[in-house]
Amino acid sequence: MLAMVRKSSGFTLIEMVITIVVISVGLAGVLLTFQVVVKSSADPLVTKQLVSIAEAQMEGEMLKEFAAIATNSTCAACPAGYTSAITVTSGVTWEGIPNTKIITVDVTHGTQTFQLINRRTDYAP
Repeated sequence: MLAMVRKSSGFTLIEMVITIVVISVGLAGVLLTFQVVVKSSADPLVTKQLVSIAEAQMEGEMLKEFAAIATNSTCAACPAGYTSAITVTSGVTWEGIPNTKIITVDVTHGTQTFQLINRRTDYAP
């Protein structure tokens, strides 16, 4: 007699459960990675704000008369959460030019800090 061979098609219940578990683990890993990327995506914005605040503070100091440039820790233009400190080192000789001031602007937001350094000489006659 001919034995009837039964053709089966589709998945068994165990194959379906294993497939769901594998896809779930992979999806969880992708979502965790996506969460980290989205969380740190604001960092470039904070960095740009740090740079623009430091440049504005530096420009303000560079426009002052040489004698009026001094250490300062107030920042009227800083948004909430940002702090700025201007440090001036006087009486430095730089590249053979005496009486140079080194101006350092430090801007901080949380754990991020940006530092901008410039030099100014007394070029007035």
